[in-house]
Amino acid sequence: MKGNTGNINILAASLTIKVPFLLLAITHFKSFKKWFLLIALFSVTSVIFLTGARTPYISLTLIYLIFAAFLLKESSFQKSGYIKIITLVIPVLIAMVFVSGIFEKSKDTSRYVSLENRFKHIDKDGSTQARLNYWKNSIEITKTNPIFGIGLGNYQVESIPYEKYISDEFIVSLHAHNDFLEICCETGIINALVYLSLFIFIFFTNAKRILKSQNSETKTIALLTLLLLVVYGVDSFFNFPMYRPTMQIIFALLLALTVVNLDLSDKEHTITSNQKNKNIYVVLICIACLTSYSAYIIYKASNLEYLIAQDDINFKDKGALTGDEVLRRMPKFPNVFQSAESFYEYAGIYYVREKNYEKAMNCFSKATKINPYTGRINFFKYVIANKKGNSDSAYIYSKQAFYLRPRNYSLYKTSIFTASEKKDTAEIIKQHKIFSKYIKSPEAWTTTVAALQNAGLDQEKLVDFINDGVKEFPNDSTLLKQKNSFLITKYIIEAQKFQTELKFDKALNTYKKALKIDPENIYVSQNLGFYYFNQGQNEKAIPYFLNSIKKPGLENGKTEYFLGICYMKLNDKENACKFINLAKNKNYSDAKLLNPYCEVK
Repeated sequence: MKGNTGNINILAASLTIKVPFLLLAITHFKSFKKWFLLIALFSVTSVIFLTGARTPYISLTLIYLIFAAFLLKESSFQKSGYIKIITLVIPVLIAMVFVSGIFEKSKDTSRYVSLENRFKHIDKDGSTQARLNYWKNSIEITKTNPIFGIGLGNYQVESIPYEKYISDEFIVSLHAHNDFLEICCETGIINALVYLSLFIFIFFTNAKRILKSQNSETKTIALLTLLLLVVYGVDSFFNFPMYRPTMQIIFALLLALTVVNLDLSDKEHTITSNQKNKNIYVVLICIACLTSYSAYIIYKASNLEYLIAQDDINFKDKGALTGDEVLRRMPKFPNVFQSAESFYEYAGIYYVREKNYEKAMNCFSKATKINPYTGRINFFKYVIANKKGNSDSAYIYSKQAFYLRPRNYSLYKTSIFTASEKKDTAEIIKQHKIFSKYIKSPEAWTTTVAALQNAGLDQEKLVDFINDGVKEFPNDSTLLKQKNSFLITKYIIEAQKFQTELKFDKALNTYKKALKIDPENIYVSQNLGFYYFNQGQNEKAIPYFLNSIKKPGLENGKTEYFLGICYMKLNDKENACKFINLAKNKNYSDAKLLNPYCEVK
């Protein structure tokens, strides 16, 4: 559905803003042209509905209401006006029925359920909540510099620290999803009001021409301009058409139509001075030269970004480019990718892959001044420190990366395992509390358990920690399995301790608790076999020894050796030698001592 626009919302907006042209053309032409345009209107609205984008629904409703009001006024509320309105509405209604039929066959349970569903659950929708968060953050950013703003284009970087508790992984918003708020952030409140006043001026200027002009062509162009402004304005409120070329072309057109759509009978607006025309042309040419040069520089930066993306250097060991090549082509502006990472950051990554760590750190130092908020720079510094064997530095960098992006599972995992190497269980638990506050994931619990175990956390506390995880995710099989594994290990250790203290009854009961959790556990079976063997109860020991060697895991031959001893004490030489030989084949040293026993016939 995204076509060549890169995004289904952009596709929907770029189609919606062309609908006013269709509405005018349908009411203007007759015969086959009119039917062709009606089919086009059906096709366009069908695609818009199929995208599931909600903003175009609002825009379509508004432009239809305005256009219907215009038709009724022009026809003096005669029958012809109503017929035109019905003619324009029918293709849209057919499109709605058509799309609803497609949605009914869709297996999607969220976006593509029905047109009604897209509005019914708007308050529960994730994208709606995300927009509200972005708008709230925009207001907070504006407060930091309300007069001059944070700088044009800087929202995509400066917004990142405001989103670290609402955005997962390395996802950043890049835009405020409201052009008015984004301009307010970047250039200050005064300029935002100037930008807003431009919309107000265009709206009232064209509304006045529609209502008061006696020239039908002037009114028609004013109507078209007004409808285009409505679509663009609605999209500006919910999205970011300021950064969409397909929308900017139409915005430039509606500005031009507002300027040139003058009633020629109005002498007040007639330009009589050729010199004035020449001055305007000179100014426009100068502006065009500046913007063209700017576009050329941006193109070169975009081309370098494309080449780096093709190399996929985040995950590959080398690419077509090198660190030196990236530095040589380093753009002065923009100095960040469309995804907000600095070009210097990528130059540093190239140097990491090339094992040129000194140049990498130098690039990361420059990148930190541009965008220090994603945690990626700190992560690659961790990689460098790890490669150099600087474990203390690696630990610091891994923690810095996590605290910059506490909802990033990869950074979390790296940080807690680095902490486990330092036996810092307190830090692991601290980070776990932060991460699990935002991300509810059983995988995170199992990962944390592994880190805590590696760090040497007390068994009792470890089991308690797992129990908390099981309460959080009672149906997660991995956590339950992990809990059982730790409980079994705990019971085995306790039972062995009871045996050394000659508390044999308690030892046996504890082994049986472990066996109750997992009757097929080879380690419990093995230990029970040794328990009965040490008690001289060879017949009871044999079944447990046999059970323990049914599955892989015990590879040193010890179990087979003592199983052979049990049979030997029961005067079952055939089975005794069978298992003693198996132990010998596994290189269990004591088994060789019984060679004479098995060789005697």
